[in-house]
Amino acid sequence: MIARLRRRAPATLLAVLTAGGMALISRPIHADQQVQALYAQDFSYAAPRGFGDRGNSWAQAMTWWHNALYVGTARESVCTAYYALWQFVGITLGFDFANTWLAYPPADPDLSCVDGADLPIQAEIQRWDQTTGLWTRVFQSPLDLDNPGPGAGLPAPVGKKLPWDTAIRGFAAHVEPDGTEALYAFGVNSTIIWDRTRLPPPRILRSTDGIEFTPLLQDEGTFLHDLPFNPDHSSFRAPVSFNGKLFVICGPVFGQGTLIASADPEEGNDSWFVATDPSIQFYETAVFNGWLYLGTLDANKGYSVVKTRADGAPPYQLIPVIPPGAYLTDFPSKSVVSMEVFNGRLYVGTATFPELIAINPDDTWSLIMGAPRQVPSAGGGTEWMYPRSGLNAGFGQTLNDHVWQMDDRKGHMYAGTYNSATPARTAPGGSLLANSMGAQVFSTMNGWYYIPVTLDGFANLGDPLGGKFDYGIRTMSQTPAGLFFGTANDYYGLAILQSPAKKTSLPDPSTRFDIEPAGTTGAPLLSWKSSTANKKVPKKTYQVFRAAVNDILIRDSTNFEGFNGVNGNKIRDTYVGGYTKVGETPNQSYIDFTAQPGQRYMYYIVENTAGVLSAPSNLAAFPLMTPAATFAQLLHDLDIVFQRGRYADPTTFATLRSNIVAAQTLAASCSVDAAASKLSSLTVNGVVLDPEATDIQILIDKLVRRLQLDKLYPQYVLSTEICAP
Repeated sequence: MIARLRRRAPATLLAVLTAGGMALISRPIHADQQVQALYAQDFSYAAPRGFGDRGNSWAQAMTWWHNALYVGTARESVCTAYYALWQFVGITLGFDFANTWLAYPPADPDLSCVDGADLPIQAEIQRWDQTTGLWTRVFQSPLDLDNPGPGAGLPAPVGKKLPWDTAIRGFAAHVEPDGTEALYAFGVNSTIIWDRTRLPPPRILRSTDGIEFTPLLQDEGTFLHDLPFNPDHSSFRAPVSFNGKLFVICGPVFGQGTLIASADPEEGNDSWFVATDPSIQFYETAVFNGWLYLGTLDANKGYSVVKTRADGAPPYQLIPVIPPGAYLTDFPSKSVVSMEVFNGRLYVGTATFPELIAINPDDTWSLIMGAPRQVPSAGGGTEWMYPRSGLNAGFGQTLNDHVWQMDDRKGHMYAGTYNSATPARTAPGGSLLANSMGAQVFSTMNGWYYIPVTLDGFANLGDPLGGKFDYGIRTMSQTPAGLFFGTANDYYGLAILQSPAKKTSLPDPSTRFDIEPAGTTGAPLLSWKSSTANKKVPKKTYQVFRAAVNDILIRDSTNFEGFNGVNGNKIRDTYVGGYTKVGETPNQSYIDFTAQPGQRYMYYIVENTAGVLSAPSNLAAFPLMTPAATFAQLLHDLDIVFQRGRYADPTTFATLRSNIVAAQTLAASCSVDAAASKLSSLTVNGVVLDPEATDIQILIDKLVRRLQLDKLYPQYVLSTEICAP
């Protein structure tokens, strides 16, 4: 370890660093200061809540097709789930016990659950025309099936009817063998609560005009009717068109299932087949880099990711990409629930202690958000993998139970959560979650820094039936008319949110907000980059907001998309309390000496320019989930890039590496300002290939920031790689 001989920084250098606050040594403005993100204030309601019917509880499918937005609804989602659970317990253990353990209808004052046989569960497809701006219901599932009752010898409700479809769970556009492009819609039947042996299977609908939706043939004795691989088939999920075939996952309403496919889906019946090993339970699909990627569910070992070319004879060969649990052995996330291609990588979001990973085209991958873990090292043995964002599971709050949906728009990826704090609000201890309820949305330009678009279900829109009750972002769609979100709201009906085609609201926030300990004090040292880069802006200050992160035992260990919050084995979750302003400074750094040792915190920064407040910066956590940047880490990551062949040519790459080593030597010899200047002058783009060039550039920028902080705060030991005084 290099001995530190701390010297006081020259006055001239301190003047440069503190002019208008601490600023990075002059360098080109990065893209994250040139392209504007969307914030909560940019969104508005695009449709009446629930399309005028609170029974439309989830916007469970959404797609843009032929200049129109299509939304498939799920009806009475939580009421059917509660009724199914009550009925199952009643049949197996007796209804007296069921009424004591979990009475139906539930006591939640915000729910309106009627008798199960009277629940209005006819799925809908709503269509928004961009030209007219009008919504039209183009499909409602017909109410023409006799209710067979729950089975187990219990009588059927007299005169009660059921629809064919209780939800539309996915859309996929597909070009058929004759060149026709059709929109396919995939349904869910009512066997979650009624006798599956006496009801038809879930349906697939087809449309060529977006107005008329016709079910595919599912004649008795054919594959699509009998679906013999899964006796609990009730739902289709995650459809995708790939390699001339239409794929979809079929299984129970829970969502996991077997992958089936068809090269001529319009024919229905026996034109469909089992595409892969039926013993593997999939949950999500995505097309990336010429492959079909599949995310799995495994409640014991944790999720995994595989891929296939889907060619040759089925079952198609599967190639492992991410091992079960992604090497996490302590509470691995159960299932993949979302996938999105962004900036040349496949981002994978998961459920229950949710994490986010990014897969490269060569199938190497990085942890973006989630718990650190040990992974195999290229040189043998293991090494620690840390989350690039510095955020733990659930973006710092594990009550964010899913990274439920992701989409990108104009260089920003948006990730929306399912937040189980809302269903827990009536449980013992639920009052602690008052500041933690409602769906959360985060945006990123580079996969490293995540800005909170909303932390409270867009409560800023002022609808008392939304906010905390809009607990999940179930769907997203990037369109020429803006970015659309569809929510889950079991209480008062779904919401459709739309951003404008152009940003109109808040000033942009500070960027690249990071934290590290301030030497032996252990206090969090915060630093960030102004939205106005190196420009001097009069009367600008920076407000520091902080929230405590605490543990809570409230959820049932069997939770995935819902829980009763009362019974079962509890799991240790984290929740984030309300954010309060703890400081304000004219500088671009701040030490929070009021932070309590041993307490976990989340922070963000708001710029105050003559009384005009910006959007929040990215979130940062303390204590650190990820070690602060070092020369050793930068060189290690650069060597991994070289080993993977992710460079333009070896000569320029070798020059880049030697310059970093030279900067390391300068820092060790007390020439800290020269080391920072040398790093700042380096060119990464064109030397390292994208998207890895972004990663290396961010690490360089982090290291420059640390060198500057080391000179700005000479009384604190920030790095062992810099000379000792």
